Amino acid sequence: MKNQRALLTVFVAVLLDLVGFGILIPVQPFLAKSLNASPAIITLVGATYSAMQFIFAPLWGRLSDRIGRRPVMISSIAFGVCGYLLLGFANSIPMLFAGRALAGFGNANLAVAQAVVSDVTTSENRAKGMGMLGAAFGLGFIIGPIIGGFASRWGLHAPALVAGALGACNWLLALAWLQETHPPEKRTQPAEVRRAPWDEAFRVPGVGRMLAIGFLLTTGFALFEQVLSLFVAEVWAKGGTEATPGEMPMAVRLTVYFLMTIGLTGAIVQGGLIGRIGKRFAARSIAAVGMALVALGVLGIPLVQNLPFAALIGVGFVLALGSGLTNPTLMGMLSNLAPAQKRGSILGVGQAANSLGRVVGPALAGSLFEYSPRLPFFIGSTLVALCLVILLAGPSVAPEELS
Repeated sequence: MKNQRALLTVFVAVLLDLVGFGILIPVQPFLAKSLNASPAIITLVGATYSAMQFIFAPLWGRLSDRIGRRPVMISSIAFGVCGYLLLGFANSIPMLFAGRALAGFGNANLAVAQAVVSDVTTSENRAKGMGMLGAAFGLGFIIGPIIGGFASRWGLHAPALVAGALGACNWLLALAWLQETHPPEKRTQPAEVRRAPWDEAFRVPGVGRMLAIGFLLTTGFALFEQVLSLFVAEVWAKGGTEATPGEMPMAVRLTVYFLMTIGLTGAIVQGGLIGRIGKRFAARSIAAVGMALVALGVLGIPLVQNLPFAALIGVGFVLALGSGLTNPTLMGMLSNLAPAQKRGSILGVGQAANSLGRVVGPALAGSLFEYSPRLPFFIGSTLVALCLVILLAGPSVAPEELS
């Protein structure tokens, strides 16, 4: 019962976090554009959010190893709320960057949520637990963009204020319901912390390869994520990057439809199917199939630009199916490689590697988009294919490491 309550609490916490993040996806480019930001600056705003996660995810994870998961989750959620509120009142590009930076700092807590799941699950059902968090991601991508698109009717700042309000609800929920899952006898002591989190992680066999895959996979995904709404505006909303205010709602609405497809498919796969699939097939095989589908999905986005918008929805289904198979499987594999007393730290480093991909991807995406709107998608697909090569070229994962 205690374990189920902990799982339910972190599921809702991650769901609300991702709803807040998803709220901004369809409108953030246009909010930045309203402040006279270029496409390169627009994507750098997204990179700022992820840069803070890259820096602080290992530190939040290590701190949770030392003082427990509960106080870290409660504190980090509070910082995220402050970031969204600052973003909601941003009237300049520096304020926009500051708001995204503070939100990224607070929301760098996914590794702590993953550590909670690892604390209360066994190696046999850990991928199912990680899939539950993945389902929260998927639902966040369904609910968040819908709320963001609807709230944008009251102005481009309104979605950020809604995200802040949801974050406040998240904080109250964690304060009231989240129980500690990392007891004092399992925590690391100050004398035991002799190395930096990254150095500590790379000393664990197999972790380095998983971090490299996570970084490249996320970079490939982020290359298209930050310019998706701009691409939709140019191809299907017929507004280009110079869309007028009257055309913006169409671009936002179509982007929401695509993200809803990804979110719903991902929630179904990660919320229920991944547990059954994980019992029948090896983790590396599941991840390999998933990566192949992601590579095809990212590549397919520019290839259907001359087709009706419904073709993009079909591409989104393939992309989400692959992502739903890949992400919880990789997280389960990484979690099982980590010693219990260092799990938060190593999962934090894994989250940081992913966040670094969300820094590099958006930082490059804007400039690539300005050169050619299709280029971010082609390069993103290539990077995902490279992940597949690295996965298959490496040694097989031992049976006890599978989830």
